[in-house]
Amino acid sequence: MDSLLSRIGVREEDRPWVEFALKIVLLYGLWKVFQLTVNNTPVLLAWWKGWTDVYSHKVATLGNKFFEALGYEVTYHYYKAIYLLSTPGIMIEEHCLAIPATLIFGFFIAVFQGPWKHKLWFIPLGMIGVQAINFIRLVGLTFLMKHAPARYFDFNHSVTALIFEYGLVFLMIVYWMRKYYHYNDHSDSGHASPSLRTEKSVS
Repeated sequence: MDSLLSRIGVREEDRPWVEFALKIVLLYGLWKVFQLTVNNTPVLLAWWKGWTDVYSHKVATLGNKFFEALGYEVTYHYYKAIYLLSTPGIMIEEHCLAIPATLIFGFFIAVFQGPWKHKLWFIPLGMIGVQAINFIRLVGLTFLMKHAPARYFDFNHSVTALIFEYGLVFLMIVYWMRKYYHYNDHSDSGHASPSLRTEKSVS
């Protein structure tokens, strides 16, 4: 990718961000192709729905137990929902699980420049981080449903919570780009050590 961007005239200091944009678009396109394939293949659709239903239940159960620990009254009215007493409840459907953000993050780091010895810990840790961020988003929305007028929930569900989630995911990717984009493992007297490939920093 770096040599291709060089050939088409992209400046060296701009290449990380151009590569970032191109790979995000590509990975999002692959995700949409995957969704289309699953939705039009009954066997895959049944497997996918079964898996997401189980995961939704796990997330909802964790949310309910979290609020119980804080002293809230919780009703397990539906196994895929976080239900606080006197609220309509938050339904945890497939689109609430941050699956696209998690997968795109993992695949992005896998195909982006950087040493694999760091990718092997950064990818799983980052994917867990994306899910943790999403859980915080769901908890925050549940608090709003309980303690704020409906208009605040609607706005934050549609705008603020998504900006919070994807903003933090973006910051994790930026951290990788700044710390590992210009690093490369090479041998020095038989010992592998990270070294800067160039003195220019990513800005």
